[in-house]
Amino acid sequence: MSALEDITKHENGRLVTNIDVQPPFPWTNDFEEINGFDWLGNGAAAMDVQMAGINDKLKPLFGDMNGEQKVIFQAGNSYYVYDLQGRDVLQIEAPSDLESIVSALESGSSVDSFQLRSPNSSA
Repeated sequence: MSALEDITKHENGRLVTNIDVQPPFPWTNDFEEINGFDWLGNGAAAMDVQMAGINDKLKPLFGDMNGEQKVIFQAGNSYYVYDLQGRDVLQIEAPSDLESIVSALESGSSVDSFQLRSPNSSA
């Protein structure tokens, strides 16, 4: 299985991230809309994340390309947020699982209200 096949699937004629939850509105899991190819190999997002000290396999999950300009992604067993404008990477400490992240965003919380930390700092 290729890296792309492992993190994407086809749904209604679109290439989307392979996740078991529906992204909260207005977030999207459309792979092209969230610049999914930037997360592979030497793509810009992949390089920024690696420079932040994260070397696990990356899986972009969903992004808000119009409002918050952020992408939620998974690396290993942890969830992170990538800021598209500042190219910053922060680890999401709370909420701690994907369903809770989606629920918080659906209830109107912004990613900035989450408990976040630098991926290089100790817990």
